[in-house]
Amino acid sequence: YTFTINLSQNCDTDTFIDNPGIGDTVCLVIPPSINDDGVEVDTVFDVQFLEVDTSGNLIVINQDDTYNNVSLSTGDTLTFDSVSAKLYPDEPLSSQLDRVPGSVLMSLRA
Repeated sequence: YTFTINLSQNCDTDTFIDNPGIGDTVCLVIPPSINDDGVEVDTVFDVQFLEVDTSGNLIVINQDDTYNNVSLSTGDTLTFDSVSAKLYPDEPLSSQLDRVPGSVLMSLRA
């Protein structure tokens, strides 16, 4: 997965839904988007990337916190490897469900 940060974009603009393999998206912005000094947030300092299984129980099968304690802003690109890259092509999916993501969750803290 490759994502480009755009801190001027809000949840009204969904650039994910029209991509292959995307069934639905949810966007939440939890205030404040303005820091304690009254300045609009312009830097992301932490990104958590999770893939959960297909059971519907939100069991995490992949977690990446590479972008921890960083300083990222609009235009910066993030890249995450999917657990599905570890699938064995000669084995049935049913025996590899621990490598098949049902959902992806990404949390940015700014």
